[in-house]
Amino acid sequence: MKMANCDLVIKVISGNALEICFHEVIILDGVDAPDVFLPEGEAAREKLSELALNKKMNYREEHRDECDRIIAQAWVGGKNINKEMMGFIKKLNGE
Repeated sequence: MKMANCDLVIKVISGNALEICFHEVIILDGVDAPDVFLPEGEAAREKLSELALNKKMNYREEHRDECDRIIAQAWVGGKNINKEMMGFIKKLNGE
């Protein structure tokens, strides 16, 4: 596992996927977001955009998936955005 800094989150792809500098894709470890084509998935993408888009992010790479995307824990402004998104998705699902 390695800790890394990134200047900027440049794109939010879905409720659990971000694009950072150098076009690297980060998947938030443990975050099972609804499909972005569903209303709940769009709400999750919007929430992640609020938390991270155009902000500096730190992340800890846990591993890479079969598509060579980084699976990670991530922080913006000291907040663990994995935990923030897991809580948001639970509320979205009525849990």
